[in-house]
Amino acid sequence: MLIIAGTLYFLFVLFSVMSSIIIVWHLMKYSMNKKLATTTVLVFVTVTCILLVISLLLFFDVTSSAKRTNNPIDYYNQDDNPYSL
Repeated sequence: MLIIAGTLYFLFVLFSVMSSIIIVWHLMKYSMNKKLATTTVLVFVTVTCILLVISLLLFFDVTSSAKRTNNPIDYYNQDDNPYSL
């Protein structure tokens, strides 16, 4: 399950980066005021990087905690469970 989640998350990050590149390209190319475009791109890239880093940290924290914790489903799949049929 973690492999599927990791693959889907990788595709999400890849799509986000590609979308950001396209947005930056459009901001620079079609802006009337180049100085304002540079400021806008700088703010956009900064916010995008911060959000991407936070998202990566949360993803790796969730996946690492999923590997560490005792999952109740795994508990009931153990052989020494007195309630197993």
